[in-house]
Amino acid sequence: MNTPLPKPEDLSQSAAGEEDPGAAMDVVAVAPSAEKKPCSECGGTGRRAGNECPACRGTGTVGGRTKAA
Repeated sequence: MNTPLPKPEDLSQSAAGEEDPGAAMDVVAVAPSAEKKPCSECGGTGRRAGNECPACRGTGTVGGRTKAA
């Protein structure tokens, strides 16, 4: 038995009737100094001497903001 698929939602209009549905979003600029940079101790690999790099904890990057919970 074939069941018809539901119609896709029209996402071109906002439920609140805004012209631009994304216009109400707050955009926060991040300063270039807050960007993560390659770790100088492991060269950005995340590994040092065959182990996880202690400086970047294996991520290969340092600095920047941490992800908020």
